[in-house]
Amino acid sequence: MIPVPASPPHPPLSSLLLPLLLGLTGTSHERFKVNQPETSVSVIAGDEVILSCSIPHQSQKGIVSWFKDAKPEPQLIYSFNGSQFPRVTQVKKNNAHLIDYSIRISNVSPMDAGTYYCVQVRKGNHGMKFGSGPGTYVSVEGRKEEVSQVQQNEISQTVSTGETITLSCTVPDTGHSGPVAWFKGSGPNRKLIFNFKDDRFPRVKATADTSKPGNTDFSIRISDVLLSDAGTYYCVKFKNGKPNEYQSGQGSQVFVTGTVSWFKEEGPKRQLIYSFNGNHFPRVTQLQKTVPNQIDYSIRISDMSPKDAGTYFCVVVQRGNPAMELMSGPGTHVSVKGAREQTSNIQQNEISRTVEMGKKITLSCTVPDTLPSGPVAWFKGSGPNRKLIFNFKDHRFPRVKATADTSKPGNTDFSIRISDASLADAGVYYCVKFVKENLNKDYQSGQGTQVSIVAPPSLPMVLGPLERALIKQAVNFSCMSCSFLPQNITLRWIKNGKEPSTLRTQVIKLKYGSDDKALSTTEMVLDPKDFNSHIACNMDHPRLPHSLHGKTEMTDTVLAPPTVFIFQHPISNDKINVTCNVRKFYPQNAPLPWLKNGNTSHIDEVLIPTRHRDGLVSVQGFILVTNANHTEEILLTCQVDQDERYKSTAKAFLLSPHLDKS
Repeated sequence: MIPVPASPPHPPLSSLLLPLLLGLTGTSHERFKVNQPETSVSVIAGDEVILSCSIPHQSQKGIVSWFKDAKPEPQLIYSFNGSQFPRVTQVKKNNAHLIDYSIRISNVSPMDAGTYYCVQVRKGNHGMKFGSGPGTYVSVEGRKEEVSQVQQNEISQTVSTGETITLSCTVPDTGHSGPVAWFKGSGPNRKLIFNFKDDRFPRVKATADTSKPGNTDFSIRISDVLLSDAGTYYCVKFKNGKPNEYQSGQGSQVFVTGTVSWFKEEGPKRQLIYSFNGNHFPRVTQLQKTVPNQIDYSIRISDMSPKDAGTYFCVVVQRGNPAMELMSGPGTHVSVKGAREQTSNIQQNEISRTVEMGKKITLSCTVPDTLPSGPVAWFKGSGPNRKLIFNFKDHRFPRVKATADTSKPGNTDFSIRISDASLADAGVYYCVKFVKENLNKDYQSGQGTQVSIVAPPSLPMVLGPLERALIKQAVNFSCMSCSFLPQNITLRWIKNGKEPSTLRTQVIKLKYGSDDKALSTTEMVLDPKDFNSHIACNMDHPRLPHSLHGKTEMTDTVLAPPTVFIFQHPISNDKINVTCNVRKFYPQNAPLPWLKNGNTSHIDEVLIPTRHRDGLVSVQGFILVTNANHTEEILLTCQVDQDERYKSTAKAFLLSPHLDKS
């Protein structure tokens, strides 16, 4: 994902750094060395810390940024591109052989403890290349006065348009009483974002109940993020009756990203030429220029042909359902002057094709009849691992057919049509010419056509905990969907028709081969009211006309142990009716066993439950006991078994009894 320069720009490294930190930390390619001399530093809360980093002058140029190894993904701390980051500044040290990328973090708090990585990213022949220092661990020793400061955990966050962002804020209850508010920006022109009092902020909600006594959590959640939401957000504490702020958090920088792509022509003839999403496009590469406070989205198209003539547009697209074009350049018209030798080249007209799953793909190829005689074949991919797709000779390619009769004399059309497109068909396709004298070596190849497959996701599946849980216990729910393209998917949790602001949600995107999976997890504390509740996962995707829903009933998760009582009711001088009263439990498990001195003696098979409004049930069991003429004492137990894990019992001592089984 590439950020849109509607706000202080930054490179899209946070989404790329995760695999680096997991497995590529300390990459040591030749002339690609990042020096982080300190393995650890210690700082007192409230002071500043300097994190050192340098790169040799002779290293290839690339983008350098600092990240903190945080969960669920690394957190961007600073980028050397002119952007402003709260509390973080560059520290320059003079060295003839090294370029200094050290930073200073001021007003350090315990929340800043962790491992920080200095990372360089540059574009290589086969995608992005990383170089990272070994990391510097920062430990923070707290002060007593630290507990009285407003704390904002995140220095910066990156979010895509249409998604939801959570900004954390802790306001200690040891300070002066007074309201708390969130602002975007600072100074006299700052903008009020949320005030925890009224409902005039439709996209902003508190994540906790701030009216509870002793509450210190004043975090907020902003939904349906827009490009205009980019900026620095401050959590501010006021004193009652005082208009001026009493204390402010350090600020959290929010970056908003959109998708930038190049298209040829407008309207129904529009053709995707290049997208800054890491995919490979034949003949098209990114061209990076160093422009202060700007991000460069220039592209280079190689091996131009007359087919490439037309108008090209650089477009910013906002993620969502459906995707929406936000802005476009005025267009650049490209004219191509033909050359005589052009007629002797294999031509693939389309740089890229996008097709829906299950539809047909037509890939064009013109092979001039002026070339030496020999076969033509189509391949997916390049190099030694490329895959043969079609060879115009046999029938072992059931989904691929030629669009023209290639056996006709003078034929130059070697286009193919692939039916029933699947996600596995995504890739780059090459039309290749061979000569009879050397069938093991390509004589000439087309420029390649990038095929992208779009597919709606599967119906979301909601999974609760493996075992039932008690009231007031925290449990996790998971929602998964798979087999979708493009990747911009949104999962939202709904409880009883409403989106709860108190749910802590995490969305993880996984990729296995050509198959994408989205997994959302949320944590919920079970409440007595949940017996009549359900939780649903709503999913939005550009290929869906409406949201898909998956849900589960809370009754499948909740476990409520009963209260059990035993009552004795004498019927006559020698008979006692013993009642077991099992009150307000769930789920209902029948039967109800009676135990005599620890051994099962009788089982109530038929129980008529009483159902309460809150979803809980109560039952009663009975047993008749007859007195004999001896004084042996026994222990009579009524037992309730729940979920094979919990047993609730009530016991009574009786003199000289035996069970009446008649």
